[in-house]
Amino acid sequence: MVESEAVGGAELAFLNRGIQFEPASALKVLHHAHAMRQVQFGVVNLASSLNVYTAYNGTCPVDTGPSQQQLTNVLRGMMEASDNARTQAVIEHVKTLAPGK
Repeated sequence: MVESEAVGGAELAFLNRGIQFEPASALKVLHHAHAMRQVQFGVVNLASSLNVYTAYNGTCPVDTGPSQQQLTNVLRGMMEASDNARTQAVIEHVKTLAPGK
């Protein structure tokens, strides 16, 4: 939902009123794009293995119960199911590719 909250004034606009907007899920698009640019530049490939932690504390992934999954499947799960564990795996994997690491 995109909504203009009235702060000392009138509501100006809304889109899909009544549907909660999850900004953290929207940020997954940026993680996906960054990972795909790493593929484009040959830094990683879609068959690269990532650690995905399967345990949760509520909706937050916990660093226990790791499994190895290919980047292509991790990205698909992250985007299709808005999977937080797979998002964490992509973030951690990209950090290891940063210069100076």
